[in-house]
Amino acid sequence: MTLPPLLHAARPILRDLFPTLLFIAILKLGGGPLVATAVAMAMGVGHIAWNLARRVPVEALQWLSVALVLVFGGATLMTHDPRFVMIKPTLVFAAVGATMLKPGWQSPYVPPIARPHLSERALRLWGYVWAATMFGLAGANAAVAATAPVEVWATFAAVAPMTTMVVLFAIQYLALRIGVVRAIRKARAADA
Repeated sequence: MTLPPLLHAARPILRDLFPTLLFIAILKLGGGPLVATAVAMAMGVGHIAWNLARRVPVEALQWLSVALVLVFGGATLMTHDPRFVMIKPTLVFAAVGATMLKPGWQSPYVPPIARPHLSERALRLWGYVWAATMFGLAGANAAVAATAPVEVWATFAAVAPMTTMVVLFAIQYLALRIGVVRAIRKARAADA
């Protein structure tokens, strides 16, 4: 089944964020940090196991994410201190930002119809914009986790990163789509 280009690009991001979103939802519904941590840990491990069972390659960033979930989740469960889980997104955002400094990381997210019409320069520039955004989110999360109660941090974690990423995703998607449509029209006009 072929997905529409927008869903093709968004699906991996949403899939990778699901354990975090589940953690925040459980916190918001009153499940408490320990229950939310245990469920997020199970979800992270389950996601990796599901991919391995289906023989879907597990990327290095996914392994890093589940390792961080297990280490910080385990520390939270052992010490009953939710700050360990609250600081985890800082490390994840920083690791993701560092990964996004590598040129070409966006290639798997580009729909097949757009690939021949996008320049590597444009993808590299957007990759750096994403990296800077992730480093900014890492700093913001660290500040909120260090100074705010769990409930305030949960609201921040539920709203700020997702909103920032959705807005940036929409801006990039629209900008690249406009460029691809122009390139396709130009190529068709040249062929005519």
